Order: sequence, then structure tokens, then C-alpha cells
Amino acid sequence: MVFLNSIIIMAEIFKIKDSEIMMPQPKFISSILALKLVSIVIFASLIHPANAISASTPNHKGKIMILEYHKIDYPEGRWTRTPQNFRRDLERFYAKNYQLIRLGDFLEGKIHVKKGKTPLILTFDDSSPGQLRFIPDGKDGYRVDPNCAIWILESFYASHPDFGLAATFFVLPAANPPNRLFNQPEYAHEKLRYLVRKGFEIGNHTYWHATLSKMNS
Repeated sequence: MVFLNSIIIMAEIFKIKDSEIMMPQPKFISSILALKLVSIVIFASLIHPANAISASTPNHKGKIMILEYHKIDYPEGRWTRTPQNFRRDLERFYAKNYQLIRLGDFLEGKIHVKKGKTPLILTFDDSSPGQLRFIPDGKDGYRVDPNCAIWILESFYASHPDFGLAATFFVLPAANPPNRLFNQPEYAHEKLRYLVRKGFEIGNHTYWHATLSKMNS
């Protein structure tokens, strides 16, 4: 199981269009969440990252970029990044000496990157199909679709191991299709196990993407 000590909610969405990446200064809102997600439970507690970083840890002055992706699909749009453009994003990050770190490590002040590298955090909202898609196969029962985000991340890491392999997936366990746990119910639990096994983090994005401001207590 994966436990996050805190959750960061994007207060400003990063706009990513085609091969150009416009990155405003990120703003973060801390939140305390404790919700049940299928067979995993994720607890969140309010921790200010600055307080978790010791004096011996490099000071990144809060300028660690967190990018939020939604759909990896076609066509390119406000909430959609094509597989080709997602690959281009990774290539550009690598060329600019970014290195992936886990959101949980950032929250705990464990920011370890190689000399000359800049930390980068990737998050994925809504558990849409293009984030993790399985294709039925013989021996193992499935293989990962080469046009989904996970395969793109893993294949890029295989050829660029110094880039790192990390991302946090904020999932919706009770949303309507196609956003209920990546939209393959027969593989729902196996996909969660796959993410954990590969070292990715799983976070809560509410039960069905409820508008909390309109919910009663």
C-alpha cells in the first residue's frame, strides 16, 4: 500500500499546449483527506514541506515544479495530451536536466537528485483510460499499451535511467466511465497493484469527483 503524508492540490493548472510548455509559478493548497479507495486506504495529514526539510538538505526555495496531467489520448486539447506530445514533454524535461522525484518524498523533505539536476513532480488526475491501459495477452494475461502514460514513462526511463521514474495517480474509484479506475473493470485491482509494484504513488481524488463545495457535512 502507498501512504501519502500530505496531499497537494493544484491551485493553478499548468497549461500544456502541443510541444510548448507554459509554466506559471505554482501555488499550493494543503489539504487533510482520509478516504477509502477500494482495497487501499490513503491517509493525509497537514504537513508544511518547508518544516520537513532539515538544514542539511539542499534548499530548493519552493521552486519545485509539479505538473498535472489528465487525459493521454486524442485529439490534443485543454485536458488532453496526445501520446506523442507526452513523449516530447519528457524529452524536453530531460534536455533541460529535470529529474523525477516522488510527491511523497517531496512532502517528507527527501529531495535527492543528482548534481546539476532539477527536481520535477508529475501527477495524473481522474484515472482516465489513457493513463494506464492493459491489452489482453497470452502468458501474463495482459501487456501495457505502448500509447498509455505508464508505458511511455517506463520506456523513457529504460533509455534514460538518470531521468528517474516517478508519478502520482489521483484516482476515482466510483466515478462514471470512463474515469473509474482507468475504465477496465476486469483489471481494476491489478492496475492498482501494478502501479504500487512499479513504485508509483496512488492518491485520492475523491470518491467520484464530487464538488466538495456543494456537499453537505
